[in-house]
Amino acid sequence: MRCTTPASGELLQASLTLVQELRNLVFVCLALLLAATSVVAALLYRNVVRPLRTKLVERESLLAQREKLAALGTLAAGVAHEIRNPLTAIKARLYTLRRAAPAPEAAEDVQAIAGEIGPAGKTSCATCWAMPIPLNRNSPRWTWRRGSGSSGRSWNPS
Repeated sequence: MRCTTPASGELLQASLTLVQELRNLVFVCLALLLAATSVVAALLYRNVVRPLRTKLVERESLLAQREKLAALGTLAAGVAHEIRNPLTAIKARLYTLRRAAPAPEAAEDVQAIAGEIGPAGKTSCATCWAMPIPLNRNSPRWTWRRGSGSSGRSWNPS
């Protein structure tokens, strides 16, 4: 049953206009909510995500550098080991030759060989050059040790 009175037509038209205005208001509020969400996301990225990402990249590069240095240290230790093993064998043979060398010319040969391998055999730490040098020598990491050089102090990295 339809109402055809003029007052009901005006009421229907006013209701329709009000519904359209409310729909437009909902769309405007939705657009403002979307804009506010975008602004919050941008601020969150700028203040939280970007600094964390920067730290991550820095730490990854530092980790890669440390891995390279560790590989270099392993290589240097391996090379030092491969050099020192034959030197130890030569020194052992020189020791037996010294004890059993009755002839003076043999003793001279033994002395010449010992003089040639002496500096290489005295290296106690082939990778000491790779140790970090502290800026403050009064640090508790500096400890007194016997035979650790002319100053008697050495760096304890642990």
